[in-house]
Amino acid sequence: MAGDGDAGSAAPRVKAPGAIFVVPLLVLLVHAVMHARVQGISCIDDAYISFQYARNLVEGHGLVFNPGERVEGYTNFGWVMLLSVVHALGADLEASSRVLAFLCGAGLVSWVTAWFVRRGGAVVGGLVGLALALDGTIARWSQDGLETMFFAMIVAMAVTTRIDELDRDRTGVASSLLFALCALTRPEGFVLFGLSWLAGLFAGGAVRDRVKRAVIEGLCFTGPTAIHVGWRLAYYGMPLPNTFYAKVGASGAQVERGLAYTGQFWLLDRAPLVLGAIAMLVATARAKWRLADAWVLAVVGVWLVYVTAVGGDWMGPGRFYAPILGVLLIGLGRRGLAAREHGVGPGVGRPKVVLGAVLIAALLSGATSHLSERANLEVERPLLDSRRELALFLADAAEPDARLLTGEIGALAWFSRLYTLDLYGLIDPEIARMDVETLGEGLPGHEKADLGYSLAQEPTLIVIPGLMQAIMAGRPDPRLADFEVRDTRIAAPIAVFRYVLVRRAAPSSTE
Repeated sequence: MAGDGDAGSAAPRVKAPGAIFVVPLLVLLVHAVMHARVQGISCIDDAYISFQYARNLVEGHGLVFNPGERVEGYTNFGWVMLLSVVHALGADLEASSRVLAFLCGAGLVSWVTAWFVRRGGAVVGGLVGLALALDGTIARWSQDGLETMFFAMIVAMAVTTRIDELDRDRTGVASSLLFALCALTRPEGFVLFGLSWLAGLFAGGAVRDRVKRAVIEGLCFTGPTAIHVGWRLAYYGMPLPNTFYAKVGASGAQVERGLAYTGQFWLLDRAPLVLGAIAMLVATARAKWRLADAWVLAVVGVWLVYVTAVGGDWMGPGRFYAPILGVLLIGLGRRGLAAREHGVGPGVGRPKVVLGAVLIAALLSGATSHLSERANLEVERPLLDSRRELALFLADAAEPDARLLTGEIGALAWFSRLYTLDLYGLIDPEIARMDVETLGEGLPGHEKADLGYSLAQEPTLIVIPGLMQAIMAGRPDPRLADFEVRDTRIAAPIAVFRYVLVRRAAPSSTE
């Protein structure tokens, strides 16, 4: 097996002690449970959107949110397909998705650790695995029902496979297929493959060989993804998911919001880790650099630009950066191995000291990132519990043919099973394609709305907390004259969720 510093040298086969694998996994389990206790029994609201698509597919309605309406209101096709299989086997999606998320988080930690062990870096692998398990964002999304850790695990598998291919000057068939799986799970997979493909053009060999390699890699990636895009065009009639149109735009305000999101993740929650990473790169600067090292740094850099440009995310301080955190730690671990192999001179004579400093930085960052994610969950918990209580009430009390208008379509639609209209257009192409001058100034994914258009779709129930707050404050919207406020008397932690706007019955013709 090729060594990290020299693709032509054989790395020793090291039999790593079990603790190198067991300790990070136990830390991740405890860490995830700590977050789960704060979050409660509910998943994040968007997870229920994926559940809704999976349930409708299994029940024979197709891959739709509302039966009969083909709109792609998800951006995680691979995860939805996995959930569909789980649901078809009879498992409860709410619980099983959280178990799957933890297994993916454990898979991420184990894969990265084992990869370093195979390259003769058992200690480095253990430290990188522990740093991942300590991170608050990794632990948070290892206990929730979204695709975040599934995607992060596949990204780590694809990146490490690509590193091996670059180090050994091999055609990236395996990595291209893995990047295709990434792209089928999240659209960012296309960006990752593009960077991987470009790296292959700079690899060794004659120009003819590099061109041949690029063609093979391109075919391996575009085969699966082209099939999916072709199916999307045929099934949904759109080249991109409807969520892309609903959420993404181009404005200075969006970039400013993205900068705040990036600053929160790296400079506030993980300042010690960032300083440790800089120290590692400086300390190992004179150790041998390979193409794969530069490529990993490029991946991290492009990801930073991408997340900042799209304006970040509303679901906590770190979901969009969770997949790239593992890539950064893989790169830092490689520099540690490079220092061990080639480091002779100032700054690289004691790589273990530098690795120890990075571990201390990871411990400190683990604490700060945990507190940051916990604070977000404490704010989110009452919302999750309130939506759940109201949705369960509607499942029992609402007429089966009721039409629900809301800006929170996840749990409300999943538990109530009502036909649902989305105020913000995730499942409505008309709203998704609106031009909004203030894009970037509000909550990501919740900026495009047209209440008049939504009311024209004839909802019979409305659950929009902002509207209800205005009504209770004595500022009713005249467009809601046909609706009356009903008190459900449920035990919702947030009082405004006790109330529902119900369309008044039309006067009887006999009156």
